[in-house]
Amino acid sequence: LTQKAEGLERRVGEQASSLEVAKAAESRACQQVIDLAEMLERNEAGLRAVKAGSEASLKAARDQLAAAQAALQEATAQYDKDVSEAEQGIEALCGVLRELQGRCVDDIERVTRWSCDEIQEL
Repeated sequence: LTQKAEGLERRVGEQASSLEVAKAAESRACQQVIDLAEMLERNEAGLRAVKAGSEASLKAARDQLAAAQAALQEATAQYDKDVSEAEQGIEALCGVLRELQGRCVDDIERVTRWSCDEIQEL
């Protein structure tokens, strides 16, 4: 009986030692799971921050594009107005030049008649 008891005691000791090793391994595995879960949470938080930053940058770029398009439309409208005013100015100038040309032709005809009349008198 003593031998059996000693054998059982040894086995119980070995099993207790194996159980302690298993508990330590389980504890390490649990700690690894906890560490990985914390790392995952940090990564998710980082990804959310990157996403928010990207969305903010995209919104800013869209806002800048809209402002640039509005400025382009305004510049185009001003250009069209300036061209129209220039065309009107050119038309007015052409009218004045035609009037001056007509006056010059009249003056040349008058001077020519006057000169011819003078020459005939001589």
